[in-house]
Amino acid sequence: MTTNTTINFAPQISSAEPALRLVEKIRRVLGNTICRFLEEPGIIEIMLNADGTLWIERLTAGMECIGTMQPSQAESVICSVAAFHKQNVTRESPIFEGELPLNGERFEALIPPVVSSPVFTIRHSECRFKPEDTTVLKLEMLGDLSMHDPPVVPHQ
Repeated sequence: MTTNTTINFAPQISSAEPALRLVEKIRRVLGNTICRFLEEPGIIEIMLNADGTLWIERLTAGMECIGTMQPSQAESVICSVAAFHKQNVTRESPIFEGELPLNGERFEALIPPVVSSPVFTIRHSECRFKPEDTTVLKLEMLGDLSMHDPPVVPHQ
């Protein structure tokens, strides 16, 4: 007696595997520099301007240029993040807002024709410092407090 059995030698792909591959692609196209800054405490925002300059904003030190990114790499980042969310970014739909799947940061991006070159902003979804870390010196560095300002006295 023979049985009619079909053996499938094709590798089985779990439903999570495409998403995991996209996360790895996003990490790769962002590059080591941006990924390192995403992990650094005190980084509030990472921005790519239309001229290709990459900027970070630190809680205590303000803005700093950290390098450049080619438009093709920026578009790859944007399209990969959109694909993770099962969306497309095109000339007809050039604005994307969502979550970066690495650590849950907010991700906003624009591509031409609404901008001259791809741009994006990555903002941390939560403040990554403790209230006890906020000292008078740090507030003064942030510009939220000046030691030369007179004290504010409420009107009575």
